[in-house]
Amino acid sequence: MAQVLSNLPYSALQSMLAGFRIAVSEPKSISLKTGFRFLGTVFAPKFDQQLEYYQHYETASGAKVLDREIPKTIGLKISFSQDDMFPKNWERYLLATDASKVAAAPTQTHAAETFTAGVTEDLHGIDEGRQTSEQRAALAVYNITDSALLTVDVDYSVVTQHGLTFIKMLVDTHAGDTIRVGTGATASTDYNYTKLAHYAITPLTRYEREVRALIMAPSKTGGCWEWKIERAILGPDGELDLNAEQASSIKMALTLKDDSANNPSSPWGTLRHYGYDDAGATLI
Repeated sequence: MAQVLSNLPYSALQSMLAGFRIAVSEPKSISLKTGFRFLGTVFAPKFDQQLEYYQHYETASGAKVLDREIPKTIGLKISFSQDDMFPKNWERYLLATDASKVAAAPTQTHAAETFTAGVTEDLHGIDEGRQTSEQRAALAVYNITDSALLTVDVDYSVVTQHGLTFIKMLVDTHAGDTIRVGTGATASTDYNYTKLAHYAITPLTRYEREVRALIMAPSKTGGCWEWKIERAILGPDGELDLNAEQASSIKMALTLKDDSANNPSSPWGTLRHYGYDDAGATLI
């Protein structure tokens, strides 16, 4: 009978909150290995052994009886959900190349831009609408169709929604006219905006992300195991839930690749099962 153990390396709280963990190493090539990094909070793991067989039947007895099966497809897919929406996981889910870090810049310039005016209460957002109050106050709005500078708080107002700048039309007079937003007497000069520090991610530019993987399933009752996988594909596995009930979870999957060329004795990685004594140190 298996021994029930206590005082293990993983606390009960850790086991309860993160009882399943996935770390990946994302090399530029198989020979150029990088260090492992955890994906974050992972839950709802599912293991799908993808086995298909050629089947041979014999009918000597008068009935069709299965005589032999020969594998034709062997594989394993590990699907899971994760809650941590940090840039690297967005990059992984969106099949993007490495995210680039963009530094903050308090004053940036953008060329004056045009739009077709709507009716009263219509809002027109500018391309780079993240501005300080001083930058918004410096904006000029010019009616190109009528060759006239519009008057703030008479023809239009400058408003913000969710931190972005919009031009709000206050009259119907200019509806359908071509309007320019910028600075200066004819609003033809560049306007200023503020750039916040951020990560820039370009989706759908990396169609296969081959990784090494380390899967850990710690248990507070002694059944701890780790599976080290030398070749797998990490990618999206279904829709992205951006709602409160699903806690903005990303659904992803690891699809194992045959690594017979490099590891003929363990082409699908190695699973290690551990137990610990009450001191939490010695393997049993």
